[in-house]
Amino acid sequence: GSVTSEIATTVTNVVTVFGHDQNNVALQGSDSALVTINDVPPSATVAKSLVGLTCADVQYRVKVNNTGTAESLTLTSLNDDGFGAVTSVHDNVLSTNCSVPQTIAVGGIYECEFTARFCGGSHTDTVTATLNDNDNSTITPTSNSLTVNVSAN
Repeated sequence: GSVTSEIATTVTNVVTVFGHDQNNVALQGSDSALVTINDVPPSATVAKSLVGLTCADVQYRVKVNNTGTAESLTLTSLNDDGFGAVTSVHDNVLSTNCSVPQTIAVGGIYECEFTARFCGGSHTDTVTATLNDNDNSTITPTSNSLTVNVSAN
């Protein structure tokens, strides 16, 4: 927005004329006028606009549930389809407390968090866990899809 104010000043202006008539007689006359002088107020505006939105650091939580009823499972990897392995710091994985291997008891849960950076306004990804039982059978459940949108107003 802009802010304006007006300051007015009054000045009395006096004009006096001196001269001589045709007979060389000195003549003098004066008159005055009250003049109002208005200050021209300053004016300015400021504008701010978004140039671009580059990157965001997002903290994610991963939860692996052993929903089996017979045996514990060994978690051997956690991979995000957008960031890769989330068990080590690399590329856009900025920090993590996720680690493998982990033994998850029947009905148990392994939970961890990692922080990753993505660039652009929207990012959608899933995490896939690789687990083995004691007979070396492998399962690879995939998480729900999660979309993060970053915007500026």
